[in-house]
Amino acid sequence: MKGSGERRVPEERVESDIEQHVGQVAWTALSTLLEGVLQIVRQVAPSTSSSITLVNAEGAFISYDALDEIADRLDAVQSAAQSGPSVEATSLGKIVASTPEAHPSWAQFWSVAGDVGVTAALSIPLRSGDTTYGALNVYATEPGPISEIEAGLARTMADHISNALALIDASALNTQLQEAITTRQLIGEAKGILMESESCTRDEAFDLLRRASQRTNRKLRDIAQEIVDAAERRAQDPT
Repeated sequence: MKGSGERRVPEERVESDIEQHVGQVAWTALSTLLEGVLQIVRQVAPSTSSSITLVNAEGAFISYDALDEIADRLDAVQSAAQSGPSVEATSLGKIVASTPEAHPSWAQFWSVAGDVGVTAALSIPLRSGDTTYGALNVYATEPGPISEIEAGLARTMADHISNALALIDASALNTQLQEAITTRQLIGEAKGILMESESCTRDEAFDLLRRASQRTNRKLRDIAQEIVDAAERRAQDPT
């Protein structure tokens, strides 16, 4: 018999805590998969830049992961303009292969693409059943369309990502995407600090972060957090 002073934890809270824990574990596994997919695309198609964009509960497009500044900038302009290959692939649930000639109406996207040397884009929707979660994006940095081999690989990778996303609870996914927004802002702040301290361009600052992440086997976010924290400490104690 339970003592009268024993506290009982509501079953609903226990279930909620369990679901949250399972969601976090599942998301950790998914994050590893997403990062691995982009690394595979980079190895097989070195003349491309790639990213994964996901849609949160409010319908906002979020660049969850990008391997370099090229993909990051192209994802950002599409999110702001609400147009471009990634947005269309996600909205319509269909594969979008694009060039400036095929989609001249995406003026903002192709203007930035031209600035960073991208000549073609391929966006593959991440779908499971009736749900579209986002898109896997491949941006070509050499003249000519994306090859069939590269496109085939991207389609296979997109299928794996879609299957994994279907296993993640919707609320847990949205929470992680909100954290992705914070991470993006943090990385942007770190890039600004590096641009000033190293007298480098935005692309070079992103590359410094990426190489530090690979060299130390740590997440880009953690490297960015250290840089921001160090800058704040210097500002508080300039001596």
